[in-house]
Amino acid sequence: MLSSASADSVCESPDDDNIGVCVFCLTATKRVCQKCADYYCSVECQHRDWPRHRYICFPMPNLVPPKCSEADVHWSGMLGSCTPVNERTERGNHEVLMPEPNSRVWITNFRKSDIVHVRQTSKSLDKKYQEVCEQINEWGKTAPPAKNLYSKQIVLMQYFDRYYRVEVIYRNGDTVLVIFIDSGKFFWTTYNSLFEMPLEGHQLPFFCTQAQLMNVPYFSGNLQITEFLRMCQKHEYIITYLDGEQSVELLYAETGKSLNSEINEVFCDFPTIHRTTALSSD
Repeated sequence: MLSSASADSVCESPDDDNIGVCVFCLTATKRVCQKCADYYCSVECQHRDWPRHRYICFPMPNLVPPKCSEADVHWSGMLGSCTPVNERTERGNHEVLMPEPNSRVWITNFRKSDIVHVRQTSKSLDKKYQEVCEQINEWGKTAPPAKNLYSKQIVLMQYFDRYYRVEVIYRNGDTVLVIFIDSGKFFWTTYNSLFEMPLEGHQLPFFCTQAQLMNVPYFSGNLQITEFLRMCQKHEYIITYLDGEQSVELLYAETGKSLNSEINEVFCDFPTIHRTTALSSD
């Protein structure tokens, strides 16, 4: 049964610097979801947005001032900052394949408006990526149920009729927040949908990595912006590293236009959107 936020639990922040826009009705507000920091003006809007939002936060959290949200605890620094070019890093025993400079990449997910998950694309890498995905799916068909889940653990998750590798972020009873290794997407799932990763699986490389978009602020979300960012994932980009290789600029592969600049231009069309500081990835 869902636990809903009561009107008595809703708090406001006296700090005008934390004004955002309700993701449901676009009204200015100082209140955010306690877990993911999405802005809501009222418990009523939070309830009306629940059919969409329940896939992100479950059960329904309280609304709190922005600085009191748990987003920093659960998500901050989860994948680390952008790694220097041509350097292979490890998450546990896993090799993370960083995109080479000026290579083509797909955006697999927008973490926030200024933080993306990308995967380098080429004929050989795409073939290797597909082979890894198929191997993971085969392992999932015979894998035993996951036991004794802990933070940062890599396990298999059944999603409809396929199996994917995910990283455990947070557990709340029988529900577990995970991140898809190969897309960077967050998902609340149930304990019984998770299965043990075989030892061989811990030797497979990771193809998706997180990157900070240079000179792009973190914008409070609304449905129009969310849809715009979703459309951005349908294009290929050229990745260039900036600012000591800690930030990136993405250029449309077909036109050379900067996605970073386009995001700033499009979001500036929404004057009520408050620019806040991006969650730290350190």
